[in-house]
Amino acid sequence: MRYYETIYIVHPDFEDYRLDEIKSNVDKQIKKNCDEIINSYVWGKRRLAYDINKITYGTYIIVHYSVKKSFIEELNSWMKIQENILVHMTIRLEEPPTVKEYNKDSGSKSVELKNNVNNNEINGDNIKDKKELEVKE
Repeated sequence: MRYYETIYIVHPDFEDYRLDEIKSNVDKQIKKNCDEIINSYVWGKRRLAYDINKITYGTYIIVHYSVKKSFIEELNSWMKIQENILVHMTIRLEEPPTVKEYNKDSGSKSVELKNNVNNNEINGDNIKDKKELEVKE
């Protein structure tokens, strides 16, 4: 089974109900051809590395899913014709993604990501096993 991650950016001025509508449309399109959607969540508003259609900020949405046969070309074609999606990118993951967790106490979102890092140096530190990173919004 293959695991993929699709990140797409939508206009930053969309309200929550509009983001939910776009996210559900993309999830439906992915669900047509995939086995399981593992994660689908709004990552948040971020500044873009470069302007897209004179827009400097965007709302990032991430989807993790598993498929047995690849339908990435079909998904890319569909996403290109969607007016609400500014840009998108799909990558194949080497390992299954971990399920996203919500921090219920503070109401903020938190994501756990696991990376395999073997004998690499990051900022001068030797890391020899799995390193768990936590991203909070």
